[in-house]
Amino acid sequence: MQLSEKLYRERLDELLALQAQINPHFLFNTLQTVNMRAIRMGGLDNEVSVMIENLSHVLRYSMENPGAKVALGEEVAYAKSYLGIQEIRYKEKLEVSWDCDSKVFDATVPKLFLQPLLENAIHHGLVGTVARIRILVRVKRLQGQVRISVQDDGAGMEGGRLEEMLEKLAASEGSFEHIGLLNTNRRLRLMFGDAYSLALSSAPGEGATVEILIPA
Repeated sequence: MQLSEKLYRERLDELLALQAQINPHFLFNTLQTVNMRAIRMGGLDNEVSVMIENLSHVLRYSMENPGAKVALGEEVAYAKSYLGIQEIRYKEKLEVSWDCDSKVFDATVPKLFLQPLLENAIHHGLVGTVARIRILVRVKRLQGQVRISVQDDGAGMEGGRLEEMLEKLAASEGSFEHIGLLNTNRRLRLMFGDAYSLALSSAPGEGATVEILIPA
């Protein structure tokens, strides 16, 4: 646990150093100017304008205190902006649905823990002969806990690969350069200890589901 926390802090220091190299005000002011011009050229709610608005939210949220703890509602709002960009990018290849109970949005979670799960669903779902995937994000209360799940109907995982991932999750091992499930698992463990669980299920051709339980 101490080693995992040390590696996590080193990773966070790298992110903070990169953040310091960028002037956020310049970036956001530039995006606002580009967005206004996009609206003048294409009208309200055109694809370019929508992507810029979502990107502005994504950048502002991710650059401000990346290692902070936030309300679950903030994390969901950020995830919607992120997936809004991806839906325009992938067009007919991606469909996203949300089933969220706003009554649990005050639960505290690590900032930016959802995006790696969504990235995995897209990256590993749209492979091979899969031409289109559907992602369902659920946030519900379950017996005094909050259940957060990301489910896709994409390519899924072969049995050997699934067993390998489950072993790494159980041992909390693997390269810290792997921005995804293992990273999210470590961050949740650092924050909640044994008061949380993360489960992964998958089958070839049937997609994958990641389910997280955290204290309410």
